[in-house]
Amino acid sequence: MGGVDSIARLKYHFDMAATALPTALPTPLANAVAPSGPAATDERLLAVAERLFARDGIDGVSVRSITIEAEANIAAVHYHFGGKPDLVRALVERRVDEVNAARLVMLRAAERAPAVTARDIAVVWIEPLARLALDPERRAYLGFLVALQHAGPTMRALGTEAFRPHFPRHDVLLTRAFPHLGAPVRRMRFGLAVDMSMRALADLEHLRGPWVAAGESPESRELIDAIIDAFSGLLEGGTPIASTRPRVTAPEQRSQTTT
Repeated sequence: MGGVDSIARLKYHFDMAATALPTALPTPLANAVAPSGPAATDERLLAVAERLFARDGIDGVSVRSITIEAEANIAAVHYHFGGKPDLVRALVERRVDEVNAARLVMLRAAERAPAVTARDIAVVWIEPLARLALDPERRAYLGFLVALQHAGPTMRALGTEAFRPHFPRHDVLLTRAFPHLGAPVRRMRFGLAVDMSMRALADLEHLRGPWVAAGESPESRELIDAIIDAFSGLLEGGTPIASTRPRVTAPEQRSQTTT
């Protein structure tokens, strides 16, 4: 029951953070007029770039293709942002403050809890991102972040740096939840879970596939909860195969053993 109570407490703190936060933080871009005139060129470029990067990857989209679709001059990107890396950095920063602010509230609640479970950690990571995934106007940001993780090292580092401030606090929670595991194993599992959850949240429609094949139509909240379950499972791991099954050797090793 303690685990259930702690999850409910974390969700409560997330709901409070979501209520306190506006749909988008009050930045100059958020306060720009509707994208119909020169004053909205920077926001049009960001919106188009976010969508194209999410669809085609960072390396698969040129600055020219962004400006053409945004109906902007080719020099507009350089005027408003600089080069392509600067545009990518602006996209990362576009929503990261909102995500980090909501997550910080939940991290503090988890840190004060007497015990921490895998599901608590999953909730802390996923719920702030789920708010974007459930918003048609902002879900492309998650696809953009996934694309960023598969770009070159320089581009990938931009996304890592944006979320890095909370990594040490996640590490403390992982240590509390899994004191019997070494740090490399804990961090490896967390990295796998983060990668899986980002991909799933970026494309909830694709995630519906197994339900649709079974003739069902799941609610989006059901999908989010399924992602939290999967994240928790990856963190928890399973029974080590080596302890219950004989070690499997490669064919060449078997041949060397028998000779």
